[in-house]
Order: sequence, then structure tokens, then C-alpha cells
Amino acid sequence: MHLRRPVGATLICGVALAAAAVGTAAPAQEEDLGNDVAVAMQTLLDDLTPALVRHGRTALEDPERYVWNYRVAGRVGMPLFELDAADRELLWQLLESALGEEGAAQARDVIAIERRMFETTQDESRDPDWYFL
Repeated sequence: MHLRRPVGATLICGVALAAAAVGTAAPAQEEDLGNDVAVAMQTLLDDLTPALVRHGRTALEDPERYVWNYRVAGRVGMPLFELDAADRELLWQLLESALGEEGAAQARDVIAIERRMFETTQDESRDPDWYFL
């Protein structure tokens, strides 16, 4: 198990993102987009261990889902450091299906900036593996 101090940013992916993307699509595209997101999510879930799936689940009523800040703090969900390379690739496929190429590229850029900050400062609060799904 990888134990490190949690840091600030949370990677959010879920039905709200897919619904926002679907809301801007033409009616014929809505079904395809929703299906693409569902297939990508199911593919990721099928690849994860049962323990990781349980770790990543949060009840919709859980007030911790609404805690949003960039300070060092614990998070609910599944941290990136728990995912192997194959799982991370499936996560990016999910994000691309939900956010589009541009949105996923922006998320990758933010993580790349955090990685550079972490490498140059060794400040654990900038660790790019502390994004959560």
C-alpha cells in the first residue's frame, strides 16, 4: 500500500460531467456520447480490483463529496497512485469520452504542471499522484 500525505486537487469524473457534455450534443449524438462514457466507465471498472472499486465508491449523500479545496487534506475516492499504468490509460479514455479531447488534455496539462512543481520543489503537497476519482 502506498501511504503518502494527501494533497489538494481532486480529479472529478462522473455522471455530471457526462450530462454536461451530452447537454451540448445534437440529439443524434447524445445517445452515442452517453454510450461512449458508459462503455469507458465499465471498461475501467472491469479492469480494477474489487478493493479499488470499493475504495473509489462514495455514496451520493456523503457530504465529503462536496468538500472542494486545494489545500492539503484527505479525500474520498480512489487516488491515482493506486492505479497501475493500464488502469490509468483506461481512466484517460474515460475522461476523453466524458470531457472530449480538449478537456482531457487540460486535465493532463494540470497534472503535468503539478509533476514539474513536485520534481523541482519536492513539496509533497504538489504530488501529481494525489488526484482522486
